[in-house]
Amino acid sequence: MKKIKETKKKVTQKPVEEESINLKSVIKVFIIILVVFVIFYGLTILVLNRQKDKKKNAKHEYNNINIKDNDILATDLLKQKDDLYYVVAIKDNKEIYDLYLNNINTPIYNINLDNALNKSILGNETIVTEDLKDLRISDTALFIVENHVITEYYVGQNDVVNKLSTLAF
Repeated sequence: MKKIKETKKKVTQKPVEEESINLKSVIKVFIIILVVFVIFYGLTILVLNRQKDKKKNAKHEYNNINIKDNDILATDLLKQKDDLYYVVAIKDNKEIYDLYLNNINTPIYNINLDNALNKSILGNETIVTEDLKDLRISDTALFIVENHVITEYYVGQNDVVNKLSTLAF
């Protein structure tokens, strides 16, 4: 029998160079991440503040119907938080009433009779009842509400303007 030569290959290993983590590179990466975070945070705050300002200063618009902060639906006529307030249901030009409405200290709410959501209360004659389901308004009207009860009401542009003038001046 022949002897088989054992041959072993010598594997030479190259020394692996360990990458040394340099403190400067760690600080640079940290600063870059911090700067990106601050930029995104600032942009977020800026966008949110602009949206807040737009909501505060602008009229609300739903389906092309402008709604102001003091506009209410006819179904909410008796549901306001104040003990004494006035509600003006306006069918015609609102600018006629602005002078008076701006000079009254009591809270005033508007019902826009041109709003599609208020069409259900339009009628041929004005009928004021305790049950708002039966309420009908034929023309511009002013309601004086005390403790969630209609105490007085005025119908028609002339009567509403006369009452508003006595309340305002």
